[in-house]
This record gives sequence, C-alpha cells and structure tokens, in this order.
Amino acid sequence: TCGFPKIGMFDASAPGYVGRVRVAPLSIPDDALAVLEGPEFFTDAEARRLLPRRAWSAHKGHFGHVVVIAGNVGTSGAAVMAIEGALHAGAGLVTAFVPEAVQPIVASCVMEAMVRPYRDVSECVGQLPEGAVCVIGPGLGVTDKVAALLGALAEGPASRMVLDADAITALARERSLLRCLNASTLLTPHPGEMRRLMGKEIGERVKACAEFSDLSRAALLLKGAYTIVSQSGRTTSFNSTGNPGMATGGMGDVLAGICGGLMAQGLDAHDAGRLGAFLHGRAGDLALRGQSHQSLLPRHLIEAMGPAFCSLA
Repeated sequence: TCGFPKIGMFDASAPGYVGRVRVAPLSIPDDALAVLEGPEFFTDAEARRLLPRRAWSAHKGHFGHVVVIAGNVGTSGAAVMAIEGALHAGAGLVTAFVPEAVQPIVASCVMEAMVRPYRDVSECVGQLPEGAVCVIGPGLGVTDKVAALLGALAEGPASRMVLDADAITALARERSLLRCLNASTLLTPHPGEMRRLMGKEIGERVKACAEFSDLSRAALLLKGAYTIVSQSGRTTSFNSTGNPGMATGGMGDVLAGICGGLMAQGLDAHDAGRLGAFLHGRAGDLALRGQSHQSLLPRHLIEAMGPAFCSLA
C-alpha cells in the first residue's frame, strides 16, 4: 500500500486476505503530515524512538524490578516464560512469587530470577519491593483470592501492573475493578479473554478497544494479527510484526513479561505495550528462520529476543 496503511486492512477478518502489510513511501509534505490524525502503524522508526538506552555507567538499579506472580501446579511453565520475557526485555531484577508446590520447578528453570514460594497468593502483597512492576496472571488460576489481590494492588497510589491470562479472567468476574485500575496498568487479553472482559462478542476490534477505554483508564493490548494497543487519550496503535507461527500456547506469557520488563525501565503502560508487541513479533519473525509455522515455540522466540533488539540498533 502507498503512503499509509489503511485501517480496513487490520480489522475483523481482513488480515486473512491482506497478509503482511508493506508501506511504500510517498512524497508528502511535512506540514501535511503534521495535521493528520488517526491510528498509528507501529514500525521500526517508532520502536527505535522508544527503545531504552543504557549508559556505560549503568547498573541493575537503573533498569527496574519486575515481580512476576504466576504459575501453579500443572502450569509452572507459564511462570517460567513470563520470567524469561522480563529478563530478556532488560529488567534489572526479576523476582517471582509462585505456589510453594512448584517453586523448585520454576527456580531450577531460571537461574537469573529470585523465586519465592507462597502458600496463599494474598501473602504477596506485603512482600512486594517498592516501585516494582507486577506481572500477574500467567498460569495463576482463577480464584476469589486472585481478584482480592488485584483489588489490593489497584488501590496502591503508584501501582504499575501488567495483567494477563487468569488475572484478566478474574477481572471479568469482578468487572467493578476495571474502574479502579490506573493508567499505569496494561491488560494483555487475547480475543477470548477480551470477550469475557467485555461480557459480549467483541466484533470490530477497534470499536471494542474504544468501548474498553470508556470503562477503564488502563492501557489495553488486544492480541491477534496486527495486535492493537490503545488507551484513553492516546493514539491507537497497530503492530507491524509477528506471524501465524506465534499462535500457540505460551507466547502471551512471554509477551506479558516483555511488557513488564519495558515498564520497569521507565516506559509507561501504553508505550510498553507498543514496543513490547513489536519486539515480541520481531523476535517471532526472526525465530521463524529455520523453523516452520507449525514448529515455532515460545522458547525459540525467547532465544531471538537479542537479535530483535539488535535489529533496532
């Protein structure tokens, strides 16, 4: 397509007919570009602008602390993938709180994270490091105590959270909590979770994102082909990276960790969602080399995070 992507390329079933969008530039005057309004197609140029940079004198304290509250019996891998996402996105420190029964499993899979056991998820509230970004939900399970945890954290004056998977399902059961979430919270639902969150079929994705913005100040990352990131008062963004091989369990857990790692380094929820989706998709595209759509796994994407960052150097 010439000049700009067209919004009809991204909504409903259109991506199945469009494929991968490439934009051929046109000579449009800068003063004309300055007055244009509308959704953004997030590409390399925008990603480079947001990419956190590191001074030679930097130390781990400069890059934030991510706390991952995730995993359960039978879903310990979800916690591992979220932790790996945060680590590979550049978080200075990562602490994970997991159920006591799976703590040895998770700790043995991630040498670089501190893995703390709990008997009751409510114990986590009093142990959170000051200023940490919380990534909550992958493989956690859906219980009343999870909803209570979200309510307690939402009441914090400076809470920063990425809510994924079971945390979103818990919100769907306690929808009044949506209005308690602040602008420093990012939700990362797939279409099924978005349907539960909104209590209805979502239809057109852009319209669903706008309706969500009427319910909550939180940022929203609606996963799918050309993932959408939106928030009240911010420009809606369509991601340009990714491929069908990423449609497999665990990819979203990695994405939640990546977004948490970027928030820990100073990006706000909306920008962490935009850059996180881009890097996640870019890593998926790079990992596809030597793989097929059928064989691509989250572990391959995690291994490609370094090359994904290097592609923006």
